[in-house]
Amino acid sequence: MAEQAAKANAAITENEQAKQAHDALSPGFQAPLFGCLSEGPVPCLVSCCCAPVVLGMITAQMDDRECTPCDCLLATPLYQLRQRIRSMHSIEYAPLQDCAVSTCCVCVSVHQTAIEWKNRSGKEPEWIKMPDRYS
Repeated sequence: MAEQAAKANAAITENEQAKQAHDALSPGFQAPLFGCLSEGPVPCLVSCCCAPVVLGMITAQMDDRECTPCDCLLATPLYQLRQRIRSMHSIEYAPLQDCAVSTCCVCVSVHQTAIEWKNRSGKEPEWIKMPDRYS
């Protein structure tokens, strides 16, 4: 299944229209906007079905602290998280583009934001992992 996901991801990310959309909607981001399958199907599904959990976990990692259930229930809005990554890593300011992808392309944008954070910070996104005290 991982091989099929890799082939599908390559077909999507190497598509010229997908590259143009990435360049227009995610200037400065290294992670491809439509590279959802780059980490395999599970992170893609989690980004799509549990976006607040992913956003909460990224926010906690940015703050260098444990993720709590409140982080996931009251997750940082995707637009603000993308702007924060841009600011932290001196990436070109792109408020209109971030607004557009945060509103119209939520699933792929959540995944792209997680991978961008991983690539820039060196911290692996913890897709579904809550601290032991909440288990």
